Amino acid sequence: GDPSTSPPLFVAKDGDWIMVRGQARSQNAGEGYPFAIAGESFVPEASPNVVSGGARQICLMAYNFAEDASDLRYTGRILGEDGRSHGRVELKLLKSSDQEPDGARKFLLEFRPYGLNPGRYALAVKLQDPKTGRASENSVAFDVQ
Repeated sequence: GDPSTSPPLFVAKDGDWIMVRGQARSQNAGEGYPFAIAGESFVPEASPNVVSGGARQICLMAYNFAEDASDLRYTGRILGEDGRSHGRVELKLLKSSDQEPDGARKFLLEFRPYGLNPGRYALAVKLQDPKTGRASENSVAFDVQ
């Protein structure tokens, strides 16, 4: 199929919560917790808040890209409620998973926005294979304090 990516998932910061995992009800009840990269689990944040210039971690799940993901390129842009580009964004790959049984690969990226006033924005992340030109872009809303 065509390559696709999940919306970027903001990794929740440590907080006043704990994760409780139950046992599967049957042997076929899924392969495991879906929010994990290279054996380290995380909790996605539902309503992310970001500080302009501050770093946050995001996870991107990619499907139907080449097995060798070492050459994949990441680009990001920040869109305001007016639909226009705002500020500047830096993305840095922190780690990635091997291809999983469902064909997905997960990428943990550091996201750092600059030049944003307080308000609501969207982070659009594009993943592209430079060898084939195949790409996918998806976005998620976030607030700047």
